Amino acid sequence: MSEYSYSWAPRDAEGNFLKIELNGSGVDVSAAEAPDLWTDRERFMLDSILELKGKTLDVTWAKHYEDIRLNGPTYVLVGKQGGYYSVTRDCERTHPTAECWFTKEEAEALRAGKRDPRQRSAGHLGACMPGYYRVEEFSNLEIDVIHRKPDPEDPENLIQSDGEHDATCFDATVKITYPLTLSEHTMVEEIDDRDPATLDDVIAYLQERYPATEPDVDTGMRYVPGP
Repeated sequence: MSEYSYSWAPRDAEGNFLKIELNGSGVDVSAAEAPDLWTDRERFMLDSILELKGKTLDVTWAKHYEDIRLNGPTYVLVGKQGGYYSVTRDCERTHPTAECWFTKEEAEALRAGKRDPRQRSAGHLGACMPGYYRVEEFSNLEIDVIHRKPDPEDPENLIQSDGEHDATCFDATVKITYPLTLSEHTMVEEIDDRDPATLDDVIAYLQERYPATEPDVDTGMRYVPGP
């Protein structure tokens, strides 16, 4: 797998973002609309402070990637002439490069004329005038797990099985797809030829590594852990 830079974002048991703030008497945890990002070093310092105070936090630390395509669906602002709005350049680009990718909330806010901290000149809306752009989905993160079995007509060749009951192995792929441009997908990670008995372990690994996306197993149904 290619290496992607990430931070850590605290979430509650339902996966909602939380914000952690240190104060003189302790630590405050509250609901947040956006990820509260922490580095490995900052998490270590927080753990040290909590240990000194004899406190623990009821939060889940989930990876949050610098490449926002790995955090769930991304969106672009498409102008009337077909260009893509760049928040850092405050202009349109011919191709949707990284500065054109947003979460849905960011894209809707920009479309409505609100400023973004990344904009080059504070207070200047530039080309992103209200009503000029439409919001389009740019990318999706997909995790597919496929069980396989030997082909009856060619046992050396593996084909998709009907499920776990007749499978001899399974594969898992993590990829970024692009419904807007219909371009080829970007492969992020591949796990090949695993024993079906290890399915729960691999699913747990994928859910920890990519918390914004549920793996699809065989039929596209949401994965249900075994007993």
